[in-house]
Amino acid sequence: MHNMRREQTSECGAQSAALRRMSDANGSPRFGPRLTLGSTILAASLERLATPNLHLTNLLLLLALIGRRTDSTTCTYGEWSAPRAVEGVPQGSMMRDPWLALNGDAGYVVGNDVVWLDDSPVRPHPFIATTLDGRNIGKPAGNFWFVYPRAVLDPRGTLHVVWAEPDSQPNAIRGIDWPPGQQKLASLWYATYRSDDGWSTPTIILQKRRGQLWWLGDFADVTLDSSGHVLVAVSSNGALVLLRRGDASWHTDTVPADVVGYTQVATGSERQIYIAYLGSPGNGDTSAVNSVMLVRSLDGGRTWLAPQVVYRGGTHAPQDVKLLRGRDEQLYLLWTMTLGSVLERGAIALATSRDAGATWIVRGTLGTGGAHLRATLDRCDAIHVTYVVATNPPGTKQPHSFQELFAIPTRYELWCARWDGTWSQPRSAFPNLNSLNVDFRPGPEGKLILMWSGRQVGVTGREVPFRPYLAELAVDSR
Repeated sequence: MHNMRREQTSECGAQSAALRRMSDANGSPRFGPRLTLGSTILAASLERLATPNLHLTNLLLLLALIGRRTDSTTCTYGEWSAPRAVEGVPQGSMMRDPWLALNGDAGYVVGNDVVWLDDSPVRPHPFIATTLDGRNIGKPAGNFWFVYPRAVLDPRGTLHVVWAEPDSQPNAIRGIDWPPGQQKLASLWYATYRSDDGWSTPTIILQKRRGQLWWLGDFADVTLDSSGHVLVAVSSNGALVLLRRGDASWHTDTVPADVVGYTQVATGSERQIYIAYLGSPGNGDTSAVNSVMLVRSLDGGRTWLAPQVVYRGGTHAPQDVKLLRGRDEQLYLLWTMTLGSVLERGAIALATSRDAGATWIVRGTLGTGGAHLRATLDRCDAIHVTYVVATNPPGTKQPHSFQELFAIPTRYELWCARWDGTWSQPRSAFPNLNSLNVDFRPGPEGKLILMWSGRQVGVTGREVPFRPYLAELAVDSR
C-alpha cells in the first residue's frame, strides 16, 4: 500500500514588522511523492465486499479509499532542473513580480525593472518582457510606469498585457515608494504583442472614478476563457469589476459582491466564470470582512449567483488567495493564514469543490512560515505550491539605514510542496540561492515552469542584484 505522509509543520523565525516592510521577503512551498490509489487495492476491497462476512471496518476503509483520487492517469516527478539565467534581462536590472504567459511550446515573461526598494530612483518606464529563451521583446510605446504587468498568451500567439497607472505621472519614483502612489492607482491599460508585428498602441480599459483601485501584487489577475478571450478581475472602490475582451473591444461589468481584494478569476469549459476574493459575507455582516468568498456565473457573465462563503475570516485572517480549475470543473481554493500580524503567515489552507463551486470542503492545512503563495495544477490535477520563508540570524538588530538593512544576511528560501489528497513533506527547492519574486505555471509537455529572481546565499549589499532564473520540473504521466 502506498505510504501515507502526514502533514508536518515547520516553524521559522520571524522578522520584525519594520524589517519586513523595508525588506523584500517572499515565500514558496515544495513537492513530494504523488499518492495514488492502486487498482489492486480497489479490486481486493471489492472482492471483500462480495463476501458475506464483511466487517463494518472494511466497508469504512473502502469508502475512504474511494473518496481519494481514482484518476486513470498517475504522475511521477523528477527533480528541479538546474536554474537557468534569463539572459534577455540586462545586467544591473531585476525582473520584479514576474508573470509567466505560456501556451504550448511558446512563452513569455513580463515584470517590472525595480532593482532595490530603497532611496535610489526607479528607472523610467520600468517594464521588461522576454521570451522563455531570453530574447528581449521591448515594451509598448508611451510614457508609462507599467505597474504590475500581467499577461496571457492566446492560442494564436498573441501576448496580451494589462498593467496599472497612477493617478498622476511623477517625474521620478524612489524604490521605497514603489509602486507609485502606493494605493493611488487610477487606471488599467492594455497592449498586445505579436512576434511578426511588434507591440500595439496601448489603450485604457478602466478609469477609476473614486476610491482605490486594488492592482497591487497578488491583487492583480488576468486569464483566458475557453474561447481565448481575455478576462481581468479587479477590486475598484469596494466593487468587483470584471473586464472581458471580445473580438474587438472591452466590456466592463460590475459583479454583485462586497470585495476587499485578492481577486482571482478562472473559467470553465462551458461559459462558467468563477471569481474568488476576500470580502464580506454580505447582509450587513461586518464581523468577517476578510472571508474567503466565491461568486460564479454559469452563462458567461450574463447573470451571477449569490456570493458564497468558502471560509469565514476571523482571528487568523486569510491572505494570498489562489483559485485553480482542474478537470471536470473541480475547483481548488488556497490561501495563507496570518498569525499575529498581516505580515506573519502561519499555514496554507485548501478548500475543494467537485461540483463547479456549488459546495466546498475545507481540507487539511500545510504548516509554513512563508508568504507570497504561488500555486498551479499538473496534468494529474495534483496541486503544487511555492512560497518563500525569510529569516534573519539570531540577534539581528533593527537597521537604521538602507546600508545597514542590505548588509543583513537575510535568508530568502524558496520552498515547495504538493497536495494530491494529502500534503507532501515540504522541501527547499534551491538551497544555494536566496530567492524572491516567484511565478509558477504549467508548461509544455506537462512540465511545470518556475520563474524567480535569485542570488547566491551569503551575498549581501546592493552591488550584486538578484538575477531572473527559470527552472523546470518534469512530470511524467502514464
